[in-house]
Amino acid sequence: MVWFITAGVFFVGALAAFGWMAIRWRARFDDPSATDRIRLLGWIGGGLATASLLLLVVGIARSNSIASIPSPSGGGSAVSGSLKSLALGNEIRTIYPRRSTSEIPRNASLVVVLNNPVDRASLFSGDRVRPESFALKDRDSGVAVSVVATLSSDRMILVLRPEKMLGSPTRNTHYEAVIGSTLKTERSRPVASPPYVWDFSVGTSEDTTPPTIVGTFPEQGSVEDRNTILQLVFSKPMDPLTVLDGNGVQIEPSTAAGTRQLSDDLMTLEVRGQAACGKNACGTAMLCWPSATALRATVGALRDVSGNALQHAVPIAWKTSDKLATTAPAIVRVVPSLNASGVGVDAPVAVTFSTLMSATSMTPERLVLPTDWVEASVLRSSVASTVQLFHAPFLPDTVPIEPAIHGEVTSISQQCFEPCVGP
Repeated sequence: MVWFITAGVFFVGALAAFGWMAIRWRARFDDPSATDRIRLLGWIGGGLATASLLLLVVGIARSNSIASIPSPSGGGSAVSGSLKSLALGNEIRTIYPRRSTSEIPRNASLVVVLNNPVDRASLFSGDRVRPESFALKDRDSGVAVSVVATLSSDRMILVLRPEKMLGSPTRNTHYEAVIGSTLKTERSRPVASPPYVWDFSVGTSEDTTPPTIVGTFPEQGSVEDRNTILQLVFSKPMDPLTVLDGNGVQIEPSTAAGTRQLSDDLMTLEVRGQAACGKNACGTAMLCWPSATALRATVGALRDVSGNALQHAVPIAWKTSDKLATTAPAIVRVVPSLNASGVGVDAPVAVTFSTLMSATSMTPERLVLPTDWVEASVLRSSVASTVQLFHAPFLPDTVPIEPAIHGEVTSISQQCFEPCVGP
């Protein structure tokens, strides 16, 4: 768009300058009294032409500097915004493994969670994955990896299992995954345009350790407000097909449970109630559990992304009150601190809230940093949540660095961060 505007300004300026020359030539012979008006028109035209040329030069230089920023993983070709995308975009909700992570188990699957159902025909050719829609390769050797894809019942979760075990038992192996622009939603919109590209590193070991549940809210036997979210935190990334499809997590009474979402690197499951119960301060509809009701969540045959089955799951029982929680969350601590200096280009960024937060509300478009990409991980204590932001390196000349947390992030009680209060 900038190029079109610049070209337009240049054209208008050049036309005015040309008109000035033509009219002046005519004025020399026909109407010498028009000289002052012609001179003014000429200065305007010449100024517009000069300004547009300067904008054009600056735009070219800026485009070249952005295109030459190297990939965060190092090595390989530069990631150009015109060829590849570093941001998840509007259609991709979550990926696993997370960008630039290391020591991924050799027997792990890849996962892509979408915001809208995918068109099967754009993903499969027969029973094989179309390489132009999804591709995985060894970055060092360039050898492609064949994968078997499984879609969830709602076609919004894609689990990709390599046909052969990834990596090597003797050395770490670097991989690059690509979601092509030919992969479409059921409404024929590209899932990623331009293609979404990310990298990760596989270690030398398989994962054979069963996952466990390391945190729950509500706590066993507690009484909570109706708009509280059921939150289960696992020790490892989970296979979403076993968590969200089928009977992996059963709620009693069965009519009470509503939406289920897996987030935070596939390690946090959140379940909301089914009953509409008003809106929060941002105007977002809340879903609640029945009033003054005993609830029970039973966790069944779940598996992690490496195929290990969950063991020793304990049923979670709690009761609801007849009230709604209304307290908005606030930020109580930020890292780096406010107005800090000498911050490194890859410095960790973290935000601690005054209460437990919903992990599924921490989407990239609500967590803003001046980098090519940002993803969130939520660390929880018994009473509060710290959101850690993984990000691409800051540009050295980005001053000041101004992170932003949008008001739509919500607490465990579905209350949004509004008003935005913090240090």
